[in-house]
Amino acid sequence: VGSELKELTMPPKRPRESTFPTGRIKKIMQQDEEVGKVAKAAPVLISKCLEMLIGDLVKSASKVCKSKNAATVNVNHLREAVAKEQTFDFLQEVVGKFVPTNESDDKVVGSDQEDDNSSDSSSDSDDEGKPSVQGRGRGRGAARGG
Repeated sequence: VGSELKELTMPPKRPRESTFPTGRIKKIMQQDEEVGKVAKAAPVLISKCLEMLIGDLVKSASKVCKSKNAATVNVNHLREAVAKEQTFDFLQEVVGKFVPTNESDDKVVGSDQEDDNSSDSSSDSDDEGKPSVQGRGRGRGAARGG
């Protein structure tokens, strides 16, 4: 009986409060000179709002993708979704800068295809003879330091 009472009175454990890094959200908020202190719950709420915004954007892009009888959502579907929905008007400028206008420029996320022209030939690198190593960071076990 004691354990049953304890189960009834204890609040359920909360699932992970936020999907996006709240520390990073707080830093972005504090970059604005008008923002003073930030309550602990504020970045969590913004994280949830971001999650909902992304969900809506993906649903809209998915509808565009289905209307085109395509199997993969690509950046052109995102561009069209942003253009169709008034809710996403604030994204127009970003989409215009980052979304390629040519469908052949669009890559499938996680595809095994490599673009031979992906290396930046205009870089002023002294490593001309060395193979280019591109990745997503130092990786696990990489030593810290210079």
